Amino acid sequence: MHSSYESEQAAHVRQLLKQADTLVKKHHFDDALRLVKEARSVDSKNPYASAYEERIYQLIAAHSANSPGNGSPDKKPEKAKDPSVQQKEGSAKSVLGARIAGMIERAREFENEKDFERARAEIARALLLDPKNTSLTADEQRLACIVVQESEKKSDRQDDQRAEIEQKRQELRNHHSELASKEQEARYAQEMQTRKDIMLQKIAEYLQRAEEFVEQHQLDEALHEVRFILMVDPTNDRALAIKNEVATLLRARKEQKDEEQKKKAHAIRATVQKHIAQANELASRKMYSHALSMLTRGYIIDPANEELQACELKIRSQEDEYVRQVKQQRLYEEEERARARKEELQRLNEEEHRLQLAKLEEEDKLRAEQSERQLQHHLEKARSAMALRAFDDALAEVALAFQVNPMDDQVKKLEEEILAANEQGRQGEEASTPLELDQLLSSAHEHRNRGEFEKALDDIARAFVLDPLNEELTSLEDEVQQEWFQTQTGSSNEHAAIELKTNESSIAQKIRELLAENKTEDAIVAIALGLLEEPENKELEILKEEMLNSQSPDDRPSDRLGGLETHLSAARSFQNEGDVRNALDEVAKALSIDPMNEEAYALDKDLHESLKIKRSTIRENK
Repeated sequence: MHSSYESEQAAHVRQLLKQADTLVKKHHFDDALRLVKEARSVDSKNPYASAYEERIYQLIAAHSANSPGNGSPDKKPEKAKDPSVQQKEGSAKSVLGARIAGMIERAREFENEKDFERARAEIARALLLDPKNTSLTADEQRLACIVVQESEKKSDRQDDQRAEIEQKRQELRNHHSELASKEQEARYAQEMQTRKDIMLQKIAEYLQRAEEFVEQHQLDEALHEVRFILMVDPTNDRALAIKNEVATLLRARKEQKDEEQKKKAHAIRATVQKHIAQANELASRKMYSHALSMLTRGYIIDPANEELQACELKIRSQEDEYVRQVKQQRLYEEEERARARKEELQRLNEEEHRLQLAKLEEEDKLRAEQSERQLQHHLEKARSAMALRAFDDALAEVALAFQVNPMDDQVKKLEEEILAANEQGRQGEEASTPLELDQLLSSAHEHRNRGEFEKALDDIARAFVLDPLNEELTSLEDEVQQEWFQTQTGSSNEHAAIELKTNESSIAQKIRELLAENKTEDAIVAIALGLLEEPENKELEILKEEMLNSQSPDDRPSDRLGGLETHLSAARSFQNEGDVRNALDEVAKALSIDPMNEEAYALDKDLHESLKIKRSTIRENK
């Protein structure tokens, strides 16, 4: 019964150790350690479990020392600690802490089993590793007291029993001592042989795995297996040979990697230099965006390359300078265009101003001539009335002449003559009516024959004063008036027709000449100005329609620049404020965008009318 239980217990321990070995191969050391401790709890005296626990701690230390960033464990530490050495020290501390924890756990197990001596021994071992641990010191003191107490209790019991069993023990001592000695020697020999066989088997397994790892070029794994073998058997020739072979292969691999790194670095540098050269070439052609894209591809290859950074700074500086020059050139060109437009507008304004002044002068001249004609008309009527001795009518005509031009000397002189004649008339009456009538009729016929119909009508009027019932005078007046009306109507129509034809022909001829020279815009402006002066000019309307039909919608500048409505709105605003000059400037800008715009024509015409009224008002105030 007892042997069956021991067999099951041993089988369970072997199963646990086998699972732990599988986890160790996968580097799951914590789970493996847990299974080994479970095996030791099942059989605390099992030598394989204790040995395997020690091996797992060693593997944890070796794995921590050889983790990435720690460097090779075979290297000797340098005097100045670098981060890898500090990491190794941290790993060593973690392994040391794991060992102390294991000792404390075993001490607790021994204490639960009332084996205080062994528990105290484990705490003492832990104190050797961490002498400054106050908790361990307290546990050691507590266990020491317990040991003393148990020792005292045991001593008392032994004292009580010693006398009773001393004789029996003495009798059996020799027999048992001999049997125990033989049994212990046999058990120890068997145990040592079993341990040796197991260790040899394990070493053979590790050697086989190490060789397989070497064949598969898994050198780090092979080196782990060899290190475990050498910790168990430091003089194992086969393990030492594998270790040397692995070290040689690792050196060769490192040299190969270094050579590959050098080749890669050389290739990267050459490629980056090619990108830099291409970027400089593109920059020399003013293709700065393509040059920067080429440098960006270089950054993909070598992000921290200082030559790329310096080249980028240089190209960006060149690009900034080029952009600045382009902007400056564009600004200069825009200023030149604006200056040209301003000069053209100023020229047009000056031309318009000159034309307006000429027109005003012509109007002033016409008004002066009209005033002179009115003045002479009133003077003639005054003289006629004075000849008819109608002094009141003569003075009335003089008054009307005075209203036309109060500064004229003829008016003043005629007034004095009328007053003098009136004074003489009151002094004596002359009976010369028939004679005067004949003279007036004779004068009327002479004026009629010379085409001076107004003077003839004046003579007839004076004759009517002398003889209102004279039929000859009535007949003569009708004839003269009819001839005068015919003459006035014919000459006026002929003059207007000749002037209109002359203006139309000159403007139309000028526009056709501009079109023949491909000066389309100048022709459009000429049509616009002509229509402003002569809105009823049919030939200009025909030319305007031909120009509009010859242009495609995309060629018309109305909405192509998008500022037409803006200038028209500004012109209307200035017009509402009474600022005619700025309004005309805005209309000129609108016409430069769309010379065919009828709204701009109408607004320009209104503004010029306003300007005429304003100038007339200024002259009248002067």
